[in-house]
Amino acid sequence: MNIRKAMCSVLAALLITAAPSAFATGGSNPSASPEQTATPPVSVSTTREPISWPSPEPTPEPSVSPTPIPSPTPGELEITKSPENENVKPGGTASFITQAVNYTSCKWYLSKDGETVEADRAEERFPGLKVAGDGTEKLILSAIPKSLDGWSVYCVFKGAAGSVSTSKARLHVSDSAKPKPTQIPAAAVTQDPVVTPVPTAEPVQTAAPHVHSFSAQWKSDDTRHWQECECGEKVNLADHVVAEWTTVAEATKEQDGIDEGTCAVCGRTVQRSTAYRPSTTGRIILAAVIALIIAIAIVHKMQRNSRKRWRLR
Repeated sequence: MNIRKAMCSVLAALLITAAPSAFATGGSNPSASPEQTATPPVSVSTTREPISWPSPEPTPEPSVSPTPIPSPTPGELEITKSPENENVKPGGTASFITQAVNYTSCKWYLSKDGETVEADRAEERFPGLKVAGDGTEKLILSAIPKSLDGWSVYCVFKGAAGSVSTSKARLHVSDSAKPKPTQIPAAAVTQDPVVTPVPTAEPVQTAAPHVHSFSAQWKSDDTRHWQECECGEKVNLADHVVAEWTTVAEATKEQDGIDEGTCAVCGRTVQRSTAYRPSTTGRIILAAVIALIIAIAIVHKMQRNSRKRWRLR
């Protein structure tokens, strides 16, 4: 019994001790279970980091080749005026005028009976003649000799598309000729070259002034040699240089002889005439014979005189 009382006392003490704490929690019913402390909710952040997508590389644009601009089509070479016939007196002056479009150079010629002479060499063919204007649209002949009567004059134009010749103008040289005044035509309007229309066509460039280009090859005649530009200008004009002459035909009393040689500069074979020179060999022999006869006569006379002196003794 004592043990049972003791256990009840302990149990009562325990209940008294636990009762204030049960009331402090706000529970009026001692037998009620205390409230459970709620676990605070876990906050979950709904903010998402942005997904970084790789930026696409730009597609390179294809390179576009520029459309080539076609070159302007050169205009057609055309003669707009040909030279006219001229009547002059011996020693007079004649002018021949021509005109053309779209040409790069021109050259004058004189012709008759199948013979053609370049204007820049006409002074050599016709001594005394003066030539001016070759390579231009106006050729002037002055101090015209009678030998030019009946010759024709014409001009040849050259261009990108080829060459074209004017009609021939006849030159009449006579003492009774009545020269007519040369009519100088009005300046022809230069036609623009035909150009293929292009959106960005470049302007037509003016041709550069002519620059002489002399050929390395030599030109020559029977007496001289020179080097020439395509425009007709000459340089290094000089006589042939022959180091050794070879006799082709001996000179006689009736006819001159002929020597032949090669020019050391241009390589042309040229000839020269040689005058007759009497041989001195016959004269030398005759003089020797006469001297011998005189010597023999002197010796013979000396011998005769010597014999006479011996006889006198």
